[in-house]
Amino acid sequence: MNECCWIAVGFDIEKNSKIYKEVIMMNTFLTEKYSNTFVFSSLNIPHLNLFDFDIPCEIIPLALKRLGEIAKKARRQKIVIKRVCAFPFGTIFIDVEKQHELLTLHEKIVHALSPLKGECVSNDYVRHWKDYTSEQKKLLKQYGSPHVLRRFIPHITLGHVKTDDLIKICKEV
Repeated sequence: MNECCWIAVGFDIEKNSKIYKEVIMMNTFLTEKYSNTFVFSSLNIPHLNLFDFDIPCEIIPLALKRLGEIAKKARRQKIVIKRVCAFPFGTIFIDVEKQHELLTLHEKIVHALSPLKGECVSNDYVRHWKDYTSEQKKLLKQYGSPHVLRRFIPHITLGHVKTDDLIKICKEV
């Protein structure tokens, strides 16, 4: 089998936007308060996640070409944030409203890129402690991610925390 590479598709939050400034403030707060347990890469520019999965590394140029074609037709997205939440495995994120244009963009990206995945599957998605529904298992097999289409949760990742007190952290931010 060819070497697999993880790719993530999303779009950056504009640096002069209110959301960007709020995300930076939240990351600073979490980094200072939970310095022993909170993980956030300073290289990770605030962005809205749209799709991530693994593909053969040599296919990346084709994936970029397909993304470029979608990007040419895509319009600027206005997002509505809802609240700070956490996935059970420790990712703290800002929940974004599921708007029609955003969901349509996500679907276009998934359908354009997932056929390129070959036999690749992200190691992160197959960890033994991750518990998926039968629908999510099918999505993982077909699209390379259990969090696509109807299971897609648009979000802005704040970081990852290693603690069981996720609800408390979400309320503090």
